[in-house]
Amino acid sequence: MAVFNFDWEVIKSKCDCEVWKKYFACTQYAKFGGWLWTPSKSELNKNVELFIYTQTSAHKTSPKNTMKKKQEQQKKTKDQELREYQVNQDQTNQYLDSGHNPASTKKLIRNETNDWKKVTQNNRKLSNHLAGIAKSKLKSIEKAQEHDNLLLLNQNQTNGNLLEPENKLEKTWKFKQSDIKSSTNLHISLKSFNLNLKDTNSGIGGPYKFDYNRNGNFLALIDQKVGKYSNINLKSLNLIFEIGLLNEHLRAVKWLHNQSFLAIAQKKYVYIYDGHQGSELHQLRGHVEVTQMEFLPYHFLLTTVGLPGWLKYHDTSTGQIVAQHATKLGSCHTMAQNPFNSIINLGHQNGTVTLWSPSVNQPLVKFLAHLGPVTSLSVDPSSSGNLLTTTGLDGSLKVWDARNWKTLTSWTLKKPAKTTAWSQKGLLAVGWGAHVSVYSDIGKADSKKGAYMNQLFPSQEVEQVQFCPFEDILGVSHSSGFSQLIIPGSGEAHFDSLEADPFETKTRKKEREVHNLLDKIPFELININPNFVGSVAPKPETTHQLFQSTSSIKDKNNQTVIVNNPNANTPYRKLTRIQKLKLSGVDALEGDQEDDDQEDDPEGPSDTKTEKVTEKKKMRGKNSTLKRFLRRKKRQNVITPQTEALKAKLSQRKQLHIQQQKQKAAQKGDTGGGALSRFS
Repeated sequence: MAVFNFDWEVIKSKCDCEVWKKYFACTQYAKFGGWLWTPSKSELNKNVELFIYTQTSAHKTSPKNTMKKKQEQQKKTKDQELREYQVNQDQTNQYLDSGHNPASTKKLIRNETNDWKKVTQNNRKLSNHLAGIAKSKLKSIEKAQEHDNLLLLNQNQTNGNLLEPENKLEKTWKFKQSDIKSSTNLHISLKSFNLNLKDTNSGIGGPYKFDYNRNGNFLALIDQKVGKYSNINLKSLNLIFEIGLLNEHLRAVKWLHNQSFLAIAQKKYVYIYDGHQGSELHQLRGHVEVTQMEFLPYHFLLTTVGLPGWLKYHDTSTGQIVAQHATKLGSCHTMAQNPFNSIINLGHQNGTVTLWSPSVNQPLVKFLAHLGPVTSLSVDPSSSGNLLTTTGLDGSLKVWDARNWKTLTSWTLKKPAKTTAWSQKGLLAVGWGAHVSVYSDIGKADSKKGAYMNQLFPSQEVEQVQFCPFEDILGVSHSSGFSQLIIPGSGEAHFDSLEADPFETKTRKKEREVHNLLDKIPFELININPNFVGSVAPKPETTHQLFQSTSSIKDKNNQTVIVNNPNANTPYRKLTRIQKLKLSGVDALEGDQEDDDQEDDPEGPSDTKTEKVTEKKKMRGKNSTLKRFLRRKKRQNVITPQTEALKAKLSQRKQLHIQQQKQKAAQKGDTGGGALSRFS
C-alpha cells in the first residue's frame, strides 16, 4: 500500500481521458488502464489530497509505471512526504494564536508533542492516524471555544451577554424595551410587562413594594396606602391571591425560606401570611413599627428595624427573638444584608452606615457615608460582598470597598436616588425620580462611562428596584404600579439546584426545607470574616495563654513566682489569685500603711523620684488588695490556710505600725516634749 497526493490535472495527464470517469465520487471506484482507485475514509477534499490505491489480482501493473513512480518517490524527500500526510504543527499553533481561539483555549489541548516527525518517520499508517487525531482535536477546540464564548466566560473578561453596539456612535442606553422584546424569544418577552394598579376612577393606590423569592418564581406585591397584598406566579403569570386590608398601612414585604411563608410589616406589628392562600398565620408583637426587613436563609433569621431604632433578630424556626440591639441613632429606613457573611448594613439619618452582627451589641463598623440621610444601601453578590453602594439626600452615589472602607467611585445624580440594587452578574440599578439607570462594570478599572441602559416612567416616582434571580429581568415598582424590564446579561445562567432551583417540584421543596433546617448555622458564627470557622486560632494574649512546663517564671519586679508543676500545663485561669497578682506586677500582700516600703528596704530609697513613683502605684485605704480580699462577704465564714496567713500578716503589720508610732512619739518627747511641754 502506498499513499500519494494528486491533483486533478496530474490525474488527467497520466490517465486516458476516454477511460477516465468523473463519477467516481458516487461509486467510489474509477478505473485507469488497469488501476483501481479508492478514496480514503473522510479524507476526500476539494482537491482530492489523499488517495489509497491497491493493485487487484485482475489487473497487473506495467513495469513502466512502476519505474516512473519509483523515480517520483526518490525525488521527494522524506520531509516533503511527511508534510503531505501530517498536520503541520506550526499551522496548529497559528490557529490557536489567532483571534478566534485565544490563548485561554490552549489548556484544552492534551499531550502536545513537537516530535511528530521522529515518531512517524518510518510509519506512514501511524502518520495518517495522527493526522486524523489532530484534525479532530482542532474541531473539539473550536466547539469548546464556542461553548466558552456562550456560557463559560473567562473571569478576566467582561460579561459577554451584555448588549454590544455595532459602532462607536451607537449607545446601548438608547435601546428601547420594545426593540429588545421584538428580538428575544417568546419566553422572555412575556416576562416583560407593565401593571397599572392604581384605581382609575378614584386615583387611590400606591406606592408599591415587592419582593422576589430565592428561585425567582414568585412575586409578592403590596400596596402601601390601600393595604392590598398579592402573590403572582411568574412562571405561569397567574395571580395566586389578592387580599385587601381595610385602613391598614403596609411598609415592607419579605419572603421567608420558601414561597409558603410571607412576612409583611404593617402599621404596628409584623405579620406572617400563608403564601398559597394569603391567610394570617402569626403576629409578631415583638417587632413594633417596622420599616425594613431582611431574611437570612442560612440562619433562619428575620431581621427588622423601624422607627424606634431597634435592630431585632427573630428565629423563624423556633419563634424566639435571639438578639436585639439599640442603634441609638434614631429611626432607620434603609437596610441591606451582605449575602457573603450575613452582616446587616443600616443607613441612618445622620449619614452614617453601621454594620451589625447578632452576637455583638455594638456596631462592627461605623463610618460617615453622606452629609445627609442615607436613602438606600445595596451589596454586590458577585464580588463576595466587597462592594457596597450608598445613596443619600445630598444627591451623591458612592461605591465603597468593604476591605478598606474607601470609595472606589462616586458621582452626583440629577436627583437624589431612592433605591439601588445589584444583579447576580454585577450590574447596578439605580432608581432616581422617574428614571431607572443600569450601570455595568462599577468599581472596576476598565468600567465604561455612562449608563448601560435607561428607562423612563413618565409622571411616576420610582419606589423600589430589584433584579429577578436567574433571569435577565429587573423589577421596578413605582407610584402607579409595577413593571418588569429586560436587562440582558443581568441574570446568572448557571444555578446550583442545592441552593435555589427554579424548576423544583413539591417533593423537592419539602426535602429542601428539611435539609436547610438540619444545616442551619448558629447566629453566633455571623462575622465579617466568615472564613475564621475551621481556621487556626491566633496566638493568645499573655493573660490567656497556657504556661508551658516551667516550674517558675519571673514577674515584672524580677521576682521568681512558682506557677505550676513542671510535669503539667496549668492554664492562667486555674492559677491562684496571688499568682495572678504577681504576674500582673501587683503585690498581693501590699497594705495601706505608709511605711510598707521600709519593711522591704529598711534603709529607704536612695532617690526621691523613685519614691514618688512607688507611692503612685500603691493602693491605699479601703481599696488595698489585702483588705479587699478579707472584706468579701462570701468569704467571711470561710476558713482556709490562706486567709489565716493573711490575717496573721495583717495583725503583724498593725502591731509593727503601733510600735513605730510609739517610737516616734518617744523620740519627739525626748527632743521637745511637744507643744504643751512648757506647761508641765
